[in-house]
Amino acid sequence: MRTVFKRTLSLVLTLSMTVLPFSDISLAESRSSESTSKIKTVEVFTVDKLSDLKNEKGFYDIEGTSKVNSITEVIADIRGFPVETNISVVEDVFDNNGTYVYSKVTTETAKNDFSKGKVKYRKSSKRIDNESPLSEFTETKIGEITKLTQAQETIVENNILEKTKSLEQGQESESIGLTDIQFLKLRELAQNALKNEQTSSQMISPLALEQQGAYDNYYNHDTSTGSFIAQALYTGSSGHGYYEKLVGTTYGSTKNATTMASFKSNINNYETNIINFMDAATWPEVTGYASVIASFVLIVIGFATGPAGWVSIVLNYASALATFIGLTSTAYGTYSRMSYSKTAQQYLENARQYTLNYPTYFDSSTTFSVVSGF
Repeated sequence: MRTVFKRTLSLVLTLSMTVLPFSDISLAESRSSESTSKIKTVEVFTVDKLSDLKNEKGFYDIEGTSKVNSITEVIADIRGFPVETNISVVEDVFDNNGTYVYSKVTTETAKNDFSKGKVKYRKSSKRIDNESPLSEFTETKIGEITKLTQAQETIVENNILEKTKSLEQGQESESIGLTDIQFLKLRELAQNALKNEQTSSQMISPLALEQQGAYDNYYNHDTSTGSFIAQALYTGSSGHGYYEKLVGTTYGSTKNATTMASFKSNINNYETNIINFMDAATWPEVTGYASVIASFVLIVIGFATGPAGWVSIVLNYASALATFIGLTSTAYGTYSRMSYSKTAQQYLENARQYTLNYPTYFDSSTTFSVVSGF
């Protein structure tokens, strides 16, 4: 069915990839090498905008949408380690009614010294209360990354450079970054997750009239009888996740019906972002990334684990893009995909609130169990 197919396709693609054994990488040689390559990606995309912080009930509020022009530059060493990342962004924010509210321009630079585990970074950002949007070619729907011609790409790039040139250069700061070993560990965790995916087989019942989900976060809901299964990530250990599985009915229960409507909405949005918008069918790296998040492994010292931890890393960590590249790949890691990854985890975290606090949101007839999964 839907979720199983997505996993199977990712696995097939993964098995066709050639992965360089970590034992073949000489850290001493690569540190001394000055050989680098640069990947520049110009993007136009639209993404849901959720609040940076949770509300008092533990949910990220849906605030509207952002239409974005961005430039992602990744300078990688001979190993593919992102020794420098540069992000320039023009973002137009719209409310839930589609009304333009304000614009924001941002530049970020991070220089990663993997030999010392340090990062030097600058970030400058400014809100602009304009009469009209500042970005270019933003007729796209949510989740779409506009396919630009060379001429359009030049227009977008020039627009970003023009809009961000007035930003004051922020003072360069130094913070804890990733070491060689830590970056390799991220890659190892993600690649091992892909190998282990052969044993993951959480099925969705074909009898359900409504069913949606990804990576063992899902629901089955038979609207003719009211019976449902609602499952979301609980915690993780030993490289995989544990899930809270609720079984009940919406028949005769307004409380359950109301909760399931919200739970399904968040699961739908999670699946859409992590499978469709992050293009999981084309890029098997997405499966590895999702598994690392689900395992609640410590990704960055000083940040929480799990979905909410990843949201905080993207928002607040100077080496966020380098970390995302470590969990995916240099070719995959762009600002748009990192943005969709954050949004996906915000929706998953919202869904988790209903299962983590199930006595509050479901009636007493709903049964609860913890199961091992992805």
